[in-house]
Amino acid sequence: MKFASCGTTHRERFAQIFSRRTHAKLSVHKRAREIQN
Repeated sequence: MKFASCGTTHRERFAQIFSRRTHAKLSVHKRAREIQN
């Protein structure tokens, strides 16, 4: 259980950072499109 929990927590933490970066990129793209339009 401890090993599994450690792995999941690390993966979740990495996933959160990755999702934040992707979300930021998407928001930037949306803003760029709005400016162009």
